Amino acid sequence: SGGLEDWLKQYAFLQVNQTTGVLYEVPKEQGLARLTLVNLNSHPSEEGVSKSFWYRITVTDCDDESKTWVTDPRGDNKGLN
Repeated sequence: SGGLEDWLKQYAFLQVNQTTGVLYEVPKEQGLARLTLVNLNSHPSEEGVSKSFWYRITVTDCDDESKTWVTDPRGDNKGLN
């Protein structure tokens, strides 16, 4: 979707694509059952105590691609306070 705030790439998720907003895109052929999201949690304290972000996870059933599960949890970046 793009339009991400700079702190998300610079202080939270170095791998995020600034244009698309995609952090990880894993083809189902890789068969991953788990993926770790690493938040650097390092924005400067001058930018505020806590910054919230939302992300979307889409999971597809390996045996039936018509079955998907989507969730959009929130995370907090507490920074260098």
